[in-house]
Parts: sequence; structure tokens; C-alpha cells
Amino acid sequence: MYARGEMHRLTKELDEEANAREKAELDVTQRKEEQRNAEDQEMRDRIQVLEAQMKELNAQRATVARNGASQHSKGQLAETAQGERATHSDMGGPKSPMS
Repeated sequence: MYARGEMHRLTKELDEEANAREKAELDVTQRKEEQRNAEDQEMRDRIQVLEAQMKELNAQRATVARNGASQHSKGQLAETAQGERATHSDMGGPKSPMS
């Protein structure tokens, strides 16, 4: 009778230890998964910020390119106008009907 009770007690202790160990392993696994999820979310947030910054920079780059092209074309028009005036003055200017 004593041996049977002792065996039952030891079996119960072993089961409790196994359950405690299993629970601890699950807790560790769950904490690791939660940490990975948090890191993944942080990375997604950082990616969103970087994508927003890229869009802003691309918009600025496009604006600068448009302004630069506009300035360049204005410069070309001015050069063309100056060239035409120089050509007219070289030829004595436009002939007036009065001369």
C-alpha cells in the first residue's frame, strides 16, 4: 500500500514538473514570437516612413527639374532674342519703309 501511494505521488510530481517545463517553454516561445512581431511592426513602420520620405524627395526632385527646365528654356529664349537683335544690328537694323 505504501509503495503504491509513493509511486502515485512520484508520478504526480513528475507530471507537474513536465507540465511546468512545458508551460515555461511555451512562455519563452510566446515571448520570442511577441518580440518578433514587435520588431516586424517596427520595421514596417520604418519602411512606411522611408517610403513617405522617398515620395517627398521625388516630388521635390520633380519640382526642381521642372523649375530647372523652365529656367533653361527661359535662358534659351533670352539667348535667342539677343542673337536676333545682334543679327538685326549687324545688318543695320530692320529697314524702315521711310529710309
